[in-house]
Amino acid sequence: MKETIKTQSELNDLNKALINAVNSAAMLGDTEDGGTCNMDSVTLKISIPAKLAAQAWVKLEKMLASDYGRLWRGYYMVDIPLSGQGNRRTRMAEAACNALESAGYNAMMFYQCD
Repeated sequence: MKETIKTQSELNDLNKALINAVNSAAMLGDTEDGGTCNMDSVTLKISIPAKLAAQAWVKLEKMLASDYGRLWRGYYMVDIPLSGQGNRRTRMAEAACNALESAGYNAMMFYQCD
C-alpha cells in the first residue's frame, strides 16, 4: 500500500487517483437513497512531506481534510462530492474507496449512521 508520497510524480499519481475516485462515486449519483441517515466517508492514510505538500496543497486541500489530532494522525477524510444521505451516500463513498484501494493507496471507509 502506498502511504508515503516522496516525489512530484507520486504526488501527481495521487491527484489522478483522487480524481478517479470522484468519477467512480459520481457514476452512482442517481441511485436509490433509502435507509438511515449517515455520514459515510472515505479515509486515506498518507504522508506528504511539507515541501511537496506546499507545491500541491492548493489542488489537494479541497480533497483532503487535515488530520484530526491523535486519533486520526496520518489519516485524512477524503472530501468526495457525495449526494444523498442514505444508501446512495454509502454506495458512492464505497466506490471512491474501492477506486483508491485499486490504485494502491491505504484507503478505508468511515461509517457513521444514526
